[in-house]
Amino acid sequence: MVSKASDCGVDASIKPISHLQNVLIIGFLLLFVVVFASAVSSLSWSIFAVVVLGVVWLLSVFVFVPKHRLSHLTVLPASNAYEEWLRWQLRYFNRGRSHTSSHEAFELWEAELCRVMDLGYCLHLTFNVTHPMPMQKFEVIWQDQLSLDAWRKLKVIARWHNN
Repeated sequence: MVSKASDCGVDASIKPISHLQNVLIIGFLLLFVVVFASAVSSLSWSIFAVVVLGVVWLLSVFVFVPKHRLSHLTVLPASNAYEEWLRWQLRYFNRGRSHTSSHEAFELWEAELCRVMDLGYCLHLTFNVTHPMPMQKFEVIWQDQLSLDAWRKLKVIARWHNN
């Protein structure tokens, strides 16, 4: 049993690809293809192929290849018990930049955790970013993107944060 919040400090690397997410997306795409094929069975297959390729291309642009990919998250030390688990450091890989060395492509963001939704095999985290610019950021982290220990700690934080 965890006695203090600081015992549950999270310092986790996040894998760039989630196989669980890919299986779910492929399942939805197959369902879309079957429904769309039954709806347009009277149309030509060339129109159907163009529409399916367009949908796959849009998904690949907006879902599979985000510009900023979360690669690491860390809980920052708290000054009091209320701030425990609220202040985070997020490390993003910036795909849009061209740098001479690979370590320069990473950006450190500082944020406060404002909401966690536990969806079983994934967690939906909502952060209020304080640095580099104020904004709200949403992240979905899948179970197979983290180590077992980091996943367990994030699930504990999700339970604590929602109570």
